[in-house]
Amino acid sequence: MQESPLLKDSRVFDLDQQWQGNSSFVHFDFKCPQDIAKGLHQAFDGVLIDPPFITRAVWEQYAAAAKLLLADGGKVVCTTVAENAP
Repeated sequence: MQESPLLKDSRVFDLDQQWQGNSSFVHFDFKCPQDIAKGLHQAFDGVLIDPPFITRAVWEQYAAAAKLLLADGGKVVCTTVAENAP
């Protein structure tokens, strides 16, 4: 079966090495967004952020990563927890 263009152009950024066999995997430590390879900067039309836990400091790091990754006009979708609704 042929891989769809969307999957081919997508990446999964994660610290967990269990995904390293996947061609879309990018090892990513949210504490070091500056370490994202330059070749991935401004390379994405959309970023989905699902952090391992939610604090202001964590969101700031993910926001920095999203700014590096997004092309002009790119969109961001973020997850949160019910406790943050207010």
